[in-house]
Amino acid sequence: KKMKDKEILIDNYAKTKQYGFLEGRNVGSFVAVPLYKGKKSYGLILAEHALENYFSTSSTDLFKAVSMQVAMAIENAKLYEQMEDMAAKDGLTKVYNRMYLQKIMPKLMDEAKRNHHPMTVAIFDIDHFKRFNDTYGHTFGDEVIKTVANLAKRKVEEYGGIIARYGGEEFFMIFPKVELSKTAILVEDLRREIEHYDLKKGDVNVKTT
Repeated sequence: KKMKDKEILIDNYAKTKQYGFLEGRNVGSFVAVPLYKGKKSYGLILAEHALENYFSTSSTDLFKAVSMQVAMAIENAKLYEQMEDMAAKDGLTKVYNRMYLQKIMPKLMDEAKRNHHPMTVAIFDIDHFKRFNDTYGHTFGDEVIKTVANLAKRKVEEYGGIIARYGGEEFFMIFPKVELSKTAILVEDLRREIEHYDLKKGDVNVKTT
């Protein structure tokens, strides 16, 4: 409740039985300071002392200042992570882009060689894709690409692999630690899944291969 209300909790006469998380330790006083930035809560800082009546207002001011710095550091780290993710992902499909593929591929190959693991890849594109754009417009064409990308992503991630958008309607899948014969079965399963999937938008209902 204190975290939700963004309030500091001080208990200078902590009773072990009242707080389960203090059991087994000699805690006379503790202070819990919520970590938050704006409306986002990240956790809390918990400080303890064996003595009772240890924490004063001045000490909680210090913890509050520290918590603000920590929350800001977490927020910055999250923003940096988002920026890295945006740089590595294709804007339309949210799967990896060609730039990321070129960066990760040598690393995965080295790892496979070093550990004597198999690694297989599969490349595919959408048949007669131009007709979707010409017949139903580019917005529907984008939906086709996104749908196929999502189906392929789900399949490849089941086996710890990755997928990248290689070109306009071309995709590149990597299956680390998967034998060629197994990959052939997985890719055929995906091909059938795409073939039987109904692509719907408004009154339009088509299939693709």
